[in-house]
Amino acid sequence: MLVQSAGSASTGFAATPGLGEVSLEWTSPSESDLSDILGYNMYRYEAITDHHYTDTIKINKSLITDINYKDYDCCTNKQYFIL
Repeated sequence: MLVQSAGSASTGFAATPGLGEVSLEWTSPSESDLSDILGYNMYRYEAITDHHYTDTIKINKSLITDINYKDYDCCTNKQYFIL
């Protein structure tokens, strides 16, 4: 799994593959950077070619309020990009 994050608040992002899941973890932004954060949305897209990508899809059903998330809708040996 290749992980890319966007924005200055998207730091310390890591993905750990597991059996039928990918565990995503990131560093929480400091309160001075984002004092009123309510949670996160996670989006996934795939590379069709080197220059063409699928549309992004939101993978969480409700706002993620923690700095951990498990994605169970993934396939083995497939490269995903996370936003």
